[in-house]
Amino acid sequence: MIKLDDLAGLKRSNRPNNFFVAPSGVSTTSSPDEASPEFQMSASELAARAFPLWADQKRVKLVMKGEDGLSAHFVATTALMRFKDDIYVQCVERVEQASSLLIYSASRVGHSDLGTNKKRVKDWLDKLQLLFNGA
Repeated sequence: MIKLDDLAGLKRSNRPNNFFVAPSGVSTTSSPDEASPEFQMSASELAARAFPLWADQKRVKLVMKGEDGLSAHFVATTALMRFKDDIYVQCVERVEQASSLLIYSASRVGHSDLGTNKKRVKDWLDKLQLLFNGA
């Protein structure tokens, strides 16, 4: 079971149907696929802006937020086959007035996802960077 408030302790599946990003320098149990970007704001502000942005997308549902408001579980449904993928996000403080994200996106079924989870995570991060660059 994945703990919303401890994605650093995540134990990934060995199947290629998942994608994981974490900030550089954060110790994680599973190796991230890529480093996540840093944002010049607190983790609570990042969560307050990112979670509604992502939950407002087609076929994405915010299932649960962590008690601290810094973590969330989303479910995305693929367009063609209607497969459900789980996306777990945790916002973390980095240095004064900077934060980043751990994001794990994984398919519930199948062995391969043909890059769907990687594409989703990159798209979500791009949307977030556009939001802040346009603000």
